[in-house]
Amino acid sequence: MNITAEELAKDPNTAIDILREIAKTNKDSVVLAAVAENPNADAELLIELFENCPYQVLNNPAIELILIEYPDLFERLDRATPVFESRQTTFNSFRLGCFQY
Repeated sequence: MNITAEELAKDPNTAIDILREIAKTNKDSVVLAAVAENPNADAELLIELFENCPYQVLNNPAIELILIEYPDLFERLDRATPVFESRQTTFNSFRLGCFQY
């Protein structure tokens, strides 16, 4: 049985090295969104994926834990988005819950 990149990306047990390889070699938006939602994705990978998958990155189930290690994550995500209007739209158009940005 062959496991697809999307299935690997969705699996919360997939190692970060495999998630990085999937993100590097696969340009399918569904697969990249699944990588961005995977709780094993680290801060650096989420920053890389943010421009194309902002909602999935910000809704990653591990985002609260990642913020403990990287309290400047939102600033880094903000800088990772090249167009100012896009940044404002992304950060203003969805709820961050308990987070203040």
